[in-house]
Amino acid sequence: MDIDPNTLSVLLGVLTNALTSLIAITGKEAGKQLIGKDFLQKWEQEKTALEPILRNAVCTVANDVSWEDEGEEIIALFLRSPEVEEIVRQIYATYVLFSNNEYQESQQTLQQIFAILFTRFITDYPASIALTPEKTTEAANYLFEALLKSCNVALRVATEQGILAAHEALSVFRHNVLHSEVASIQKKLDFFISQQSLDMPAIYDFEKRYRMQVSQRHGYIKPPNFDSARQLPIDDLYVSPNFAVVSSKRQDVENERLTFQAFLTGIYRAVLLGNPGGGKSTFTLKVCHDIAAYYSERLFAGREQLTPILVVLRNYGAEKKEHRCSIREYIETEVEATYQLPPAPDGALEYLLVNGSALVIFDGLDELLETSYRQEIRDDVQSFCNLYPAVPVLVTSREVGYEQAPLDEHLFEVFRLDSFNNEQVNEYVQKWFAAADVGVTQKEQQQKIDAFLEESENLTDLRSNPLMLALMCNIYRGENYLPRNRPDVYDKCATMLFERWDKSRNIRVALPFETHIRPTMMYLASWIYADEGLRSGVSERRLIAKAAEYLQRKRFDDPDEAERAAREFIEFCRGRAWVFTDTGTEKDGESLYQFTHQTFLEYFTAWYLVRNHSTPAALLTVLAPRIAKREWDVVSQLAFQILNRNSENAGDKLLSALIKRAGKAKGNAYWNLLSFAIRCLGFMVPAPEVTREIITACMRSVVVEGTLQMENDRESKRRFVGNDILREVRLIAYENQTIVINAIYRLFMQVLEGKDQIKMCVILEICQSLEQGAPEEWGKLVENILDLCSDKLELVLSHSLFLCYYMLWNEKINIDKLIQLHGINSLFTKTITGVYGMIIYISIMDAVMNYILYTIYDEFDVEGKRIATDILKRLGSVFISSLPINFMNLYHAVQDQARKWVNLSPLENDNVMWIVDADALWGLFTTFALLLELCNSSDLPPILNVIKQAPHPFYNLIHYIFLARFESIPAEEVQAEMDARGFSSEQQQFIRQWVRHEKNFIEWQQEEQDVSEG
Repeated sequence: MDIDPNTLSVLLGVLTNALTSLIAITGKEAGKQLIGKDFLQKWEQEKTALEPILRNAVCTVANDVSWEDEGEEIIALFLRSPEVEEIVRQIYATYVLFSNNEYQESQQTLQQIFAILFTRFITDYPASIALTPEKTTEAANYLFEALLKSCNVALRVATEQGILAAHEALSVFRHNVLHSEVASIQKKLDFFISQQSLDMPAIYDFEKRYRMQVSQRHGYIKPPNFDSARQLPIDDLYVSPNFAVVSSKRQDVENERLTFQAFLTGIYRAVLLGNPGGGKSTFTLKVCHDIAAYYSERLFAGREQLTPILVVLRNYGAEKKEHRCSIREYIETEVEATYQLPPAPDGALEYLLVNGSALVIFDGLDELLETSYRQEIRDDVQSFCNLYPAVPVLVTSREVGYEQAPLDEHLFEVFRLDSFNNEQVNEYVQKWFAAADVGVTQKEQQQKIDAFLEESENLTDLRSNPLMLALMCNIYRGENYLPRNRPDVYDKCATMLFERWDKSRNIRVALPFETHIRPTMMYLASWIYADEGLRSGVSERRLIAKAAEYLQRKRFDDPDEAERAAREFIEFCRGRAWVFTDTGTEKDGESLYQFTHQTFLEYFTAWYLVRNHSTPAALLTVLAPRIAKREWDVVSQLAFQILNRNSENAGDKLLSALIKRAGKAKGNAYWNLLSFAIRCLGFMVPAPEVTREIITACMRSVVVEGTLQMENDRESKRRFVGNDILREVRLIAYENQTIVINAIYRLFMQVLEGKDQIKMCVILEICQSLEQGAPEEWGKLVENILDLCSDKLELVLSHSLFLCYYMLWNEKINIDKLIQLHGINSLFTKTITGVYGMIIYISIMDAVMNYILYTIYDEFDVEGKRIATDILKRLGSVFISSLPINFMNLYHAVQDQARKWVNLSPLENDNVMWIVDADALWGLFTTFALLLELCNSSDLPPILNVIKQAPHPFYNLIHYIFLARFESIPAEEVQAEMDARGFSSEQQQFIRQWVRHEKNFIEWQQEEQDVSEG
């Protein structure tokens, strides 16, 4: 029997795809081609040798049993299943983690699992198949052995290319990702042994119907709208955001900005943080829809055929309080309650989870208001992850307060959902008006869009938030008016709702908006906000009763009149996706109501607190304990703004009292109170003396804590508690900037009078942080602080490689000074702030290479490219004058970089090689020559192959020169290349000597030579 090429392709595809998905989550730069051209080229060569092995296995299995013409089809379908890909991933993971004996033992377990899966698959396949157990096991073993041999070849190629190596396991995060794959092996075998009677066709059918329901239910969104709860296809309105790395155990992704697809492809277990209204929940709906709808595409963690499961933690928390259910039990109830499916077949959800065939999204960790309960639910999530180690997991939370209940950083990477940039704002506005203004001409619509974008141009903080942007579009469409701050946006939304009600209602008793209806909404909001069980929806009956209770107390003597008024108002809200609306039904069909977004609930709750605690002292008595625990953050912010707007000097009194409370607090409460105070300067403009009081208290604490950390804990990776304050200082309102900067300068000047070297270092690192992405005024502050430190600056720099990097990239020192202070090794060393760990500099060489070899033409990068070029020009002389360089001091710092850079991959998309002159090209040559010498002898054959193929234009510029050191190349070819590059006669003479091994960059000794060849 001759094997169908398609079946062979399936087998080879399984091997490649499983490796791709594993690499996607263990350490290659997110968003880039995860395996790379070099691996794929080598893999293509190896596949030719593999084909006879695979062909023999498939043909043997297909011929050995009486399947007639269906044999290969069944084999191909089985091999394409996610279960088989998961087994291949586990083969790869055990290879990296285990010794040879452990590896062999794990393969025996995987072979058992493979046989069970194969048996159940062919038994349940709708065809006439009659196999004895012996024949089934024999067929499974044939296929598994073929897969295992092929995996070993793929692993050898990947290791040779530097893509997957045993040292990957040394990274804590990578180790845990791989360990998750391995940990699920025995769990899977135990599950299959205990579940002998699984109805696999029923499970596959359930999985298919479940995905269909998920896709349809989450394929639509209800954008805020005054008049109706119109559903729109999610892709008609959704704008893909960007993502930033907050913390990662993978050094290659620190400080990286990721696109929507790059983020999904490169994560395995992640926490996504964002601001209120930033689009976290909408993002989870989009992910659920896309993964369910495009099941066969590799959208998440490099995997295909995942089934998305959404767990809204607010709802799970309420269900757990009432019924003490587990997460899995809650998911089972959601199958029926939310997706309207019959109960899942026995073992179906467990099968998906044990096999890693599901993606579980936990949305809204922050919506569990009590810190202790949030920590309990956090522990539930982590226990769930430990129980099902093969399951990819995504958790969302607001950023403020997350640190009170963070997930294990060794299991979860943390990312931030970026605010919209101008391009994304433009895209959203275009989509919004296209969906909303269906009754106007395209010209009129575009005029409205252009006017909105122009008038909102100075409202960057508001319109960069997706919820605020949607509300502003609504307000502008209806009123041709744009509010200037968040409370004004909410207030206008409420006013417009009630004005619409006033015009449409026909009730017998007048209910003035300001006097009765707005307070009723505040009362209802406070009631709902205080009870987590109500925030997932309040029945119409309970809502009317509660509203009537309030109205009777405030407006009516007759309870029937109060109920009638309450009922008419609630009925008015039905069918409107605006402020407050119906969102579903209970089992008996009664409507459930919610505020359309958490921030509306928080806004009316804040108003209720202000109305009932109308003095600064009274309000702070209620809110300060919450602020100290990082709870009720948005409610507290809004309450401060509302009282400040409505009462003279209330904001000053609130903030002064808050700082005084902070002075008496300890531990986290102290920092939480300070952090809240500094955040208030982003939306309040207090009196100058109050602003100075806040900033002085905050920055003095940051300096003290930073000094202690640098003195006693320099090597610690613990989180610096002043991080939040440093970030928020950069976000203060423009009106507060001058006072804040002057106050910081005066404080730092006082601290620096003592000429304490560590304090100088701390203050300079703080200044560097403040300057990042901040207005020009911060740069002037840094210049002034540098002047204060000038007499001891070199001593400070000698103790801080990070500050040297900062000074180098800001042209305060040159590359010679850096090497003088920290040695030539420092060119290859990544560094992080000594105090707070917020900013990371990749090595000088990595930065220069990125700028020159893989740059993108844009106006923002021109200055960096110029500095990189200047550094490169100097490096040629630096390396030559340093010969020979001691190998052992350099080897460990640059070994990975050497392999990475000499294996230049092709340019992609808008990337180009920056045009450099002869001096800069000489610096680039000396750098690559040094890196080539550092590569292990086993690395050289594939590297030389890359140089010959010249996938990157640099190897077209310097091609024969590099090859001539290792192979016989005609001298005229080398000479022509040197002349074409404009190298001087001295430079050409050095190249000739380097090619003949008469000159070397690296000083080799015998033991070092052994290391290189090992």
